[in-house]
Amino acid sequence: MYRPSQFSNYENQLETKKNQRQAQKQLFKQEQLQDSALIQYYIFEDYQNLINLIYSLITVQNYFENDPNNQVVALSRNKIVAQLNLSNTLHQDLQSKYISKQHQQFIKQERKKVLDFISHLPSEIRNSQYLQTYKINSLSDNVKSAFQQLEHISITPNFNQNVVAQTVQSMQLIDQRINQITSSNHYNVPSFNDVQLKANQYQNITQKKLEASFPKSISLSNQQYYQQQKNSSQYVGRSQSCKNVPQQRNQQINQSNFRNSQFQNKQGQGYLANCTILGKNLG
Repeated sequence: MYRPSQFSNYENQLETKKNQRQAQKQLFKQEQLQDSALIQYYIFEDYQNLINLIYSLITVQNYFENDPNNQVVALSRNKIVAQLNLSNTLHQDLQSKYISKQHQQFIKQERKKVLDFISHLPSEIRNSQYLQTYKINSLSDNVKSAFQQLEHISITPNFNQNVVAQTVQSMQLIDQRINQITSSNHYNVPSFNDVQLKANQYQNITQKKLEASFPKSISLSNQQYYQQQKNSSQYVGRSQSCKNVPQQRNQQINQSNFRNSQFQNKQGQGYLANCTILGKNLG
């Protein structure tokens, strides 16, 4: 004979199973949202870092327009190549980690957004070899390993404790950002203008670092030099010494160039040591 208590137990079992299914659905939905947010974070932050470095290179090239073979220019190019290698590895990881059809479609969708951003860049940047490489090696439907060699540079950065501290701090900030995204299951996808604003800010940082590390010396012209000599007390009553002015001037120029060379070399070491965090911090 069927008892009411048995019916009640049956109802309880059905309710428990229903709650379990709802909990599983909710958990699956949260995991999907979390995965989507992390995919967006990796794709758009990676693109932002690359654009920062490309705009930074433009600033460096303009600053050393009379010295295109300067090691800082080569270093800036190397930073872009290193970032392209990181981008390629990152997109390979996304491709291998998120293998479901839904995930793959979402990755393709977000890559198309980045391609749209690139299409709105100035033509000289949009058509640069770096972005062409980026589109092929990182934004294609089937990403394959494509490691690029860095240029050889003759200056080796010295150990700098401040740079180590900044690197650690940057890594901690990245961890905090990822934890925030995973807990909220949300990432604010930047607009084209958002990316450009940060790239311009990074350009300004680059310009200030260059001016601090490589101040452009202002040398006096010969006419200014003679005028200063004429107005100085040393010049009065010493007409004979005027015969030696060109020789003295050349000696001063040579001494000035030597001191400036030493200064720039020391400053350059510090600048190169500071350039360690790709696209994030110039030191």
